[in-house]
Amino acid sequence: MKEIIVDAMKKMRHIFLLGIALTLSYGVSQAQYAFRVLASSGQSKIAGKTKKLYVGTTLQSSNKVTVSPRSYLSLVHKSGGTVQISKAGTYSVSSLEQKLAKTKASASKRYATYIISELTKNGKENINRNRYKYMNVTGSVKRETTFNKFKVFLASTSNFFNPQVEVKWNPLAMTKKYRVTLVDEFGEEVFSQETADTTVAINFKDIKSESAMFIFNVSSKERANIKSEPYQIGPIEVEKAPAFKKEYDAFKKTISGKMNAADKLTEAFIFEKHEFYVDAMKSYKAAVEMSGGDEAYDTAFRQFMIRHGIGDYEKYLQDNKK
Repeated sequence: MKEIIVDAMKKMRHIFLLGIALTLSYGVSQAQYAFRVLASSGQSKIAGKTKKLYVGTTLQSSNKVTVSPRSYLSLVHKSGGTVQISKAGTYSVSSLEQKLAKTKASASKRYATYIISELTKNGKENINRNRYKYMNVTGSVKRETTFNKFKVFLASTSNFFNPQVEVKWNPLAMTKKYRVTLVDEFGEEVFSQETADTTVAINFKDIKSESAMFIFNVSSKERANIKSEPYQIGPIEVEKAPAFKKEYDAFKKTISGKMNAADKLTEAFIFEKHEFYVDAMKSYKAAVEMSGGDEAYDTAFRQFMIRHGIGDYEKYLQDNKK
């Protein structure tokens, strides 16, 4: 019996030490990374590797990145500055850091941007001015918008981490009042509110239902036949909670003091990775505001909306037709 207890204690100790090691390794990797991928289109990779760079990927100072022709790559430094590349080539990350530092030293704005761009073959169009034309968009982009349809700032399906959710939609013509409803998976209407505003705040802690998912709808009071498409929204799924909380808690331990714009982006990347699009959108918007409306941060926010078909995403795709 004593041997069993000793073995159990040893196993617990190993598990405990492994947990500490994983947390420390996350913190070290966070502290050592030079850049994160802020936005990407076309083919950009870490030199010598085949996997395409995706939003949120970290780059170390020792890495080199290869940007293919007709591609766009935006990187955010841990200090908050950004690098935008639309010129094909291979770039040393440490060199990009140095050039960003020089740009920051000579720039007046808080978050400096170092830009490497080129003209396209026809010599007329600057790829760097058009981040959306060459985008390989992923995610579900299905909804079509017309004069008589709502544009709601939600993904078609979304979980949330923070139960206090704010949902926004664009004004609908000839409408002064809107009706918002939530229906649970059992078909019961669990929330209803009329408003003259185009935003509604819902505290899901106050919703009396055992449902794991809800259907959000907004309709026009004056135009009863006009209502939004159904949007599925619900709390963090039980089976996904441990993995998310582990990553999010480890991230928070790397933050000393108040978050800067780059920290907010990292938070947004984590939320998006775990499909908490409500929280991700809020963090992307906060990052844009913290950066003072920096163009690179705004591009990242717009690409997020395009990836998941949120709100005004279609107007950002109009560049495809130009």
